[in-house]
Amino acid sequence: MIDFIRNSIALRQQRGKTASYVLNVDSEWGGGKSFFLKRLAEQLRAERHVVAEVNSWRDDHSDDPLVALMAEIDKALKPLFAKKNKIEAAWSAVKADGAKIAGRALLSAGKTALRRYVGAELDELMAEEGIESNSTSGEVIGEAINAVGKELETLTDKTADALIAKFAAASRSIDSFRKNMSHLVGALSQSEFKAPLFVLVDELDRCRPSYAVASLERVKHLFETNGVAFVFATDTAQLQHTIRGAYGGEFDGRAYLDRFFDRRYSFETPNLQRFVRERLAGFDSSKVTSFGDDWQRIVVSCFEAQKISSLRTIGRILDIVETTVLAWRYPEKIELCSLLFLSSCYEQTHEFDVRFAQHFLGAWVIQDRTKTQPAFIDLANVAGTVIQKARNLREAVTPPHNQRDVSLNHDPVEEYIISVFAPEFNRKNPGFGAPSVQSELPALIRCAGRTTGQR
Repeated sequence: MIDFIRNSIALRQQRGKTASYVLNVDSEWGGGKSFFLKRLAEQLRAERHVVAEVNSWRDDHSDDPLVALMAEIDKALKPLFAKKNKIEAAWSAVKADGAKIAGRALLSAGKTALRRYVGAELDELMAEEGIESNSTSGEVIGEAINAVGKELETLTDKTADALIAKFAAASRSIDSFRKNMSHLVGALSQSEFKAPLFVLVDELDRCRPSYAVASLERVKHLFETNGVAFVFATDTAQLQHTIRGAYGGEFDGRAYLDRFFDRRYSFETPNLQRFVRERLAGFDSSKVTSFGDDWQRIVVSCFEAQKISSLRTIGRILDIVETTVLAWRYPEKIELCSLLFLSSCYEQTHEFDVRFAQHFLGAWVIQDRTKTQPAFIDLANVAGTVIQKARNLREAVTPPHNQRDVSLNHDPVEEYIISVFAPEFNRKNPGFGAPSVQSELPALIRCAGRTTGQR
């Protein structure tokens, strides 16, 4: 990606175009965008690029995103000022132009607010002062306002001239800003640092609509200059909804964004097996029991059955699983299918709603590798049966009436479920109706869900 951006900028420069670039890294919530930007920033700095990192959601309390952008660029450049006087001088010129532009925006916003106040309904203002709308005082106020209106009409020509002059001054400030940004990049290139200057923007899709739009507009109109590259990491589908929030529900958010982004980059589908293996490194598998001997295969198949694509969500479910196992204090092993089922249910619904099973039924299936002929095991059924039978330990180890003779009717699922409860039954020899320790899983998982945090 770094080479692609650098080469794209160089190609534009060869063709006589503005040598800037804006890339949109597009991934849904929890897809690893923030992690990616952090690693990208580290790699860019290792290759001697100056990098500014902007968190738009953190900064959207600002009235003008230009201030937040310049603050982060300032932070990235300050370590260079002591030895690189040309860089400091070039950046000072950029900041001076930026202050003028941002200042005009704030002044305009203040005037707009004042006009709104002055333009409030006369009746409301009079009511606050206790003046009747048909009173003599009301008539006097009305006449005064009319007189002011006539006076304002005489100032129309002067106002138009002033507005034109203000527009021209703003245009000059923008042109100067772009020019000085180019000088800044040139000063960087003359030192040991490389062009382009990178600005990495995260969380724009979480901002209020007006701030998101203003951020894009500022980048388009001010930073489209030689040697500057922006990388926006967004859930672009969500950002389109944000744009519609500013312009209306029928507005074409995607076409609007195409004006700002030169190219979109999407992450490839993550390797779920690798993620689970690395995420559960050091997991104490001796405290769980599972159907077959490959517990990681069962964990992966659980998420595949749910069609969860967000690594953040998967990570939180695994966090609950791991915390529950750490808190388990019984010699008996936790049944893995029911642990995964209940942890997934709690993470996504914050309860143990039986309707959640509909996500699994017929989908959470693995092949029984102990069979010479293809045979498939419904792990959702295994989880549901364990959860149900955990209420009565003695009943859990008693095979159904039609399967009392296991040698005549071999059912691997029933054998497995009995093996889950048999060690506890033999240790306790409980009376009829006593629950299994497996019945405590929901309470433990609820506590784990309230206390765990994503690594």
